This record gives sequence, structure tokens and C-alpha cells, in this order.
Amino acid sequence: MSVAVLVDGVYQTNDSGELIYSERPQEELDRIAALVRSAVGFDEQRGDNVEVVNLRFAQGPVADLPESEVGLFDFTKDDILYMVELGVIVVISILLLFFVVRPLVRKVVAEEEKEPDALEDGEQQMMTGAEGTLVPVARKATRSTGYSGCLMPRRQARITSSRWRRSARS
Repeated sequence: MSVAVLVDGVYQTNDSGELIYSERPQEELDRIAALVRSAVGFDEQRGDNVEVVNLRFAQGPVADLPESEVGLFDFTKDDILYMVELGVIVVISILLLFFVVRPLVRKVVAEEEKEPDALEDGEQQMMTGAEGTLVPVARKATRSTGYSGCLMPRRQARITSSRWRRSARS
């Protein structure tokens, strides 16, 4: 197995700010060769060969670009894309709540309200009305206005109170 490694030299800045090329020392090239030999599994009995050469690359290092300060409201493309992703997630969450969760909750609540208050035999519960008559108990009972103060459905309360007025007149 033959391995060749090409290493660029060292660039140093002189007094006028220009970059000057200088070759790497032989000691450094020997350390790079030892590193390559251990990385590739070098075996001399097999006829392996490792060559490390110092040669100037076609283009030298590029001068560092000055870092621009990033202000509080200087958004990059990544920042804008991240905000768009968050916005899409929020919109999807709101739509999910309104079109999936809300109807399911309404359906569960409506089913609970539809269950009649029935006795074990299937008979409906009854209570004593204003005139002492038995009145069926509705699921949504409201306090009737005045007279007996008992709980009964509004419609039944109106009927009972009108009967009571008629009987009070006679």
C-alpha cells in the first residue's frame, strides 16, 4: 500500500502586513508521517510506503473577514424560517383544538346531558308540585317563580302557577 500526503507550508505576516510563505520543518513532517503510518496500519514487511511532502498550495489562506455585529432585530434567514415554523405549529394547534377537540368535548357533554334521570325500573322520578300533585322531574330543573319555591321545569312551573292563580280566584 502506498500513501502520499501533501502538506502546505506556514504563512507568516511581515511588518507591512503581507503573508510570507515558509516551508514546514523536517521534524514536523516526520511527526505527520508517523501519524499517517499509525492511521493506515503501516507494515514495512508488506512493502507499504508513506510519503509526506511539503509543497505550496496554489492559493494561500484568505484574509479573515471582519465580523459584523448582529443587532437585536437583525434576523437571518434561519431566524425567519424558525419563526415561520413556530407560526405554522401554532395555527395547526388552534385548528386542531377548534375542529377536533372542541366537537369531541361537546359530544361527550351532550351525551351526559341526554341521560334521563330514571329509576332502576325504568320509571321517571316524580316530585310533589305546588298543588300537591305529582310532577315528573326534568333534567334541567329551575327554581319556579314564587309560590312554592320547589324545583321543577320552567314549563311545568308556568302551568302550575297559572292553575294556582285560577284556583285562588275561585
